[in-house]
Amino acid sequence: MAHDSLSFEDLTASAFAARFGVTPRALRVYEKAGLLKPPRTAAGWRVYGPEEADRLYRIMALKALGLSLARIGDALELADLSGVLAVQEDALQEAQTSAGQGLKLVRAARRRLADGASLSADDLVNLIKETAMNTSVPQNDRYVALVQRHFGPNVQDAMRVDMSLEEMNRLRQDWLDLIADGERVRQGDPAGEAAQDFLTRLEGLIDRTVRDEDDRRRHAALFEEGYSDPKTAPQMPFSAELYAFIQEARAHRDALDGAV
Repeated sequence: MAHDSLSFEDLTASAFAARFGVTPRALRVYEKAGLLKPPRTAAGWRVYGPEEADRLYRIMALKALGLSLARIGDALELADLSGVLAVQEDALQEAQTSAGQGLKLVRAARRRLADGASLSADDLVNLIKETAMNTSVPQNDRYVALVQRHFGPNVQDAMRVDMSLEEMNRLRQDWLDLIADGERVRQGDPAGEAAQDFLTRLEGLIDRTVRDEDDRRRHAALFEEGYSDPKTAPQMPFSAELYAFIQEARAHRDALDGAV
């Protein structure tokens, strides 16, 4: 693509990121992976223009298809924008079909409830698995404000940018499975073996989710604040009862560790 084929001036990293809905950190990750190579001014500042915009679109489209950053690098050398758009069209059609299946399940569940029937635990698990992949995190004002207080103005900063869509979907599904297990386990003793096993699995999943210790602390603070606010707690990822159970299980484990 010729550098003058799009009608905007070269932008700084922050302005370019804001314009295209990504974070400056994501641009740095893509540059470190060799996917973006913005030119620099004589003073050493990175500048982004039409060529970088074209390449960023292809990066984001390929990432949404589940490719790792390494595979995206290979694909960028083989696929022009038209080819990427064709593949993305197919993927969007598949997503539309999947969303339609989830919508049918939700509507059927609502009809059952309206007729006075109840939903079994298996029904709820199926609803979670079928619909969660096609819905985003809560985008209400209180939740967004909470994330922004802990991670900055861009909600995307709370997410890992070094994961492919496939990896993120797998992680999200593992969270859904663990939360479903937690809702069953919390009916028992927080000091019991099942609760402590759940806690070990939870912390392993947290390790996969966070980027570093600072990220871990910010997530912990976000959860503590979110669940302490009665108006925000219903919008958090899992129930306030499960969060309280996790805290009790941790307290029992810490007490046991301190006694050893």
